[in-house]
Amino acid sequence: MVVSTLSLDKALSKIDRNRIIEIAKDLISIPSVSGEEKEVMHFTRGLLEDIGVETEFHGGEDRPIIQAIINPDAEKLLIFNGHLDVVPIAKPDAWTREPWTPILEENRLFGRGSSDMKSSCAVMIHLMELAQDMDLDLAIGVHLVPDEEKGAEFGSKILVDKIKSGELRRPDYVVIGEQSNLKVRIA
Repeated sequence: MVVSTLSLDKALSKIDRNRIIEIAKDLISIPSVSGEEKEVMHFTRGLLEDIGVETEFHGGEDRPIIQAIINPDAEKLLIFNGHLDVVPIAKPDAWTREPWTPILEENRLFGRGSSDMKSSCAVMIHLMELAQDMDLDLAIGVHLVPDEEKGAEFGSKILVDKIKSGELRRPDYVVIGEQSNLKVRIA
């Protein structure tokens, strides 16, 4: 894999924190409790297509999986993987803020799914925006799934089965943006 330093430096200089926050707020504002992800998945597909990234849906219509790949003919494939579903709100009265109204306060973004994992997905989407203008010998893509909080049967399990069967390309590298207390984990 060849990534020119100039290209990488250029891309890093283009990272737009405000754009990431804007995307994250949009995602957080769409309720997407496991089993009710259709709206956020369709919104996200539209967002990717609006920035010029071709997408595919896999899985069911009500719980689609998004795949989007830039430079798909490159030899190696890097996939960013994330989920857009959230766990149900168990104690609504315990919330001091409206869960579906994202608020940026003292450099912290509050709202349902902000840390698990809509903010990570916002970063991935922004990286897709930036990757379009980079000269890479690498295919870069996202797999955004529903149903990660309730067993992954309608999300990651479908992806794995499609990759095993050859229906989807097997990634050479995968980055999962799940919170990990800043610990790098290798699977």
